[in-house]
Amino acid sequence: LNVYSVCCAVSLLEKYCSAGLSDVWAASSFKGSTCVHTCVPSTQRHLENHERWLQVAASVSAAVHLQGIALTGWQRYDHLSVLCELMPAALPSLAACLQTLILGQFSAEAQRHVTEGLGIPSVEVEDIG
Repeated sequence: LNVYSVCCAVSLLEKYCSAGLSDVWAASSFKGSTCVHTCVPSTQRHLENHERWLQVAASVSAAVHLQGIALTGWQRYDHLSVLCELMPAALPSLAACLQTLILGQFSAEAQRHVTEGLGIPSVEVEDIG
């Protein structure tokens, strides 16, 4: 989601609510939704998407009951494609996205929880080397 998409998502959820569908879930990804041939997830890209979903959750009317945000991790684009962004390389992204949802943003505290918890110097796998 980008800023424009936040407004569209809020509008869409409001329309669903007016049609009688007030209990809804959102879904975002922590890996695998970038490109079919990507080997390492862009943690920053996924964090920004989760922060936008948090903006949507804060912007919808009280009539919309956003039940939660499901984190998805795409393994492949179709059954004939190779696996993408394998789970070991995606763990920093998953941990960072979870911290973002728990704390409401990816703060220095969230980054510290992830790097200390996983024993890594950065949440971006490419920076770990």
